[in-house]
Amino acid sequence: MHGMSGETLVRLLDTWLSQRLKGEAWQWLQDACARVAQLEPAASERALFLAFAAAGRRVGRQDLSPVADELAQAGELITHWQPRAWSLDQLARVRLVLSLRDADPTSWLNTLDKLFAASGLEELVALYQGLPLLPHGDRLKERAAEGIRANMRSVFAAVALDNPYPERWLEQGPWNQMVLKCLFVDCPLGRIIGLERRANAALTRMLCDYAHERWAAKRVVNPQLWRPVGVCIDAGALKDFERLLEQGGPADRQAAALALGGSGAPAAQALLARHPGEAAAAASGQLLWDALV
Repeated sequence: MHGMSGETLVRLLDTWLSQRLKGEAWQWLQDACARVAQLEPAASERALFLAFAAAGRRVGRQDLSPVADELAQAGELITHWQPRAWSLDQLARVRLVLSLRDADPTSWLNTLDKLFAASGLEELVALYQGLPLLPHGDRLKERAAEGIRANMRSVFAAVALDNPYPERWLEQGPWNQMVLKCLFVDCPLGRIIGLERRANAALTRMLCDYAHERWAAKRVVNPQLWRPVGVCIDAGALKDFERLLEQGGPADRQAAALALGGSGAPAAQALLARHPGEAAAAASGQLLWDALV
């Protein structure tokens, strides 16, 4: 494993799994993890692949359904990790990967690459959403970027949504592409961890350009698009917010009010002040991004 935090993580996963799995399923998982951890490298790899493929059938695919205390534990151990949408087989599969000895990063990554290559759709989802739990996170950037480029929506969503890995490790280019692709494939931007924290000028331009393309084609612009734009406003974005406030529908005006109200830029505050109704709504705290669709 990868230090004390890795040992603590394994104990946490074992606690969750032991509380949910029936005796036979829990015993199978314990035995499988022990084989992966204790066998010689070649045999360990084979044991991992066999158990990984069998996990859905052996432990079941029920929702993990973590309670509030478990979500708090998750977030304390791995910043912003909230496994609300995980299933038991996904958690078991990540637990199996964590059993693999990782003292030699090159060998470990080689085995992980083989596992990705051999995995089906549901197994890929488990691997991608499990990225923040795996060791050698700095060496998994290209793997995450590959998930972002995937044509399978569920694989893309496993990387992009409710996953703290991209915020911590992705470079700006792949990060920006991930945010934009969420709009293309209709994934909720509000579930991107760190969306506002990773806002940047290049992303503002990309999102505004995308909005212009939608407007030119007489198509609706998702109001969530403006969420990160409000953090990094430029002159062009100000003009777009003015358009939203003066010509947009209710959701457009609310999005502009939230974005401008959360901005520290004097020009943003001045623009919002010229629309007292929207300014009051933004200041009231009753407008919420997640309510805008």
